[in-house]
Amino acid sequence: MLDKETIIDEIKRVVRLLGREDISRDEFLSNTQIISRKDLENIFRGWAYAFEAAGFKPNRHYSISDEELFNEYTNLLKKLGHYPLGSLGIKEINNNSIYSGSTFKKRFKGLKNFAIEYQKWAKNKNREIFKKSLKLNTVQQSEKISEEGVVSVRNTSRYYNGKAAEFLVIAELLFRGYNAQIMPVDEGLDVFAVKEKSLYLIQIKHSSYDTPSISRQIQITLSSLDRNKGLNVFYILVLSRKEPSQRDFLILPYSKIDELIRNGIIKKIVDAKKISFKVVHTTPENAFIEKMGAANDVSRYLNAWDILL
Repeated sequence: MLDKETIIDEIKRVVRLLGREDISRDEFLSNTQIISRKDLENIFRGWAYAFEAAGFKPNRHYSISDEELFNEYTNLLKKLGHYPLGSLGIKEINNNSIYSGSTFKKRFKGLKNFAIEYQKWAKNKNREIFKKSLKLNTVQQSEKISEEGVVSVRNTSRYYNGKAAEFLVIAELLFRGYNAQIMPVDEGLDVFAVKEKSLYLIQIKHSSYDTPSISRQIQITLSSLDRNKGLNVFYILVLSRKEPSQRDFLILPYSKIDELIRNGIIKKIVDAKKISFKVVHTTPENAFIEKMGAANDVSRYLNAWDILL
């Protein structure tokens, strides 16, 4: 009976037979009498996973589907926190992917072209995920109905506000010439955007106000901060004030968040595995973290879309 070890041993045998470690699926199948393509798919989900399990790195781009590459590229973005481009991008892919960098490069004649095609795929994929998310949320909310038939309005409002904030940021980016869309999988980053040759990864937080001058607590998980570092990572806080009636964007680069943490202005809540802070204002044109003070002043980042340039 076939199992993983049998397939792995057979792959190693064929590699030795052909004297190369870059064999394709078709080359393998042509030199084995006991393994079929169906076996590879049923036991390993495909050739690339079987080849990698045997200790080799797949690099024959024509044996791997676009869907497999796009799914793996999503995993890469989570690991790297940025789009891998150029010669450095090839090295980053080689070190972090089950596929070689040349596989991605050859598929659409360049890593930049691959990133563009990935965005198109992710946009369509996101429509499916968003529909499922809405359906799931409806089910979850219905389960929270009490015996009197009352739904938790606060939880529903939080969900809608958060999702509205994402689309609001995307709209602002589109108006400014960025090709922006929601990430297919949310692991600390909500939106990615491209403009010319620059790529941006963004987490979005929404906060309403109990008073016109102090926001509610804004929270970011420590795991998200640790996972998503880089010059192209930004945290956009959508601030919904009650008086005056306005919605502002506090656009903080990862480096500024890190600086505020290192200076003790934003505190880490280690037990809760997060950071938590408020935004404070004295006028509609300024903003401070936690309290007024020169070290706390982030007014430069209020509605400052030029920070992304």
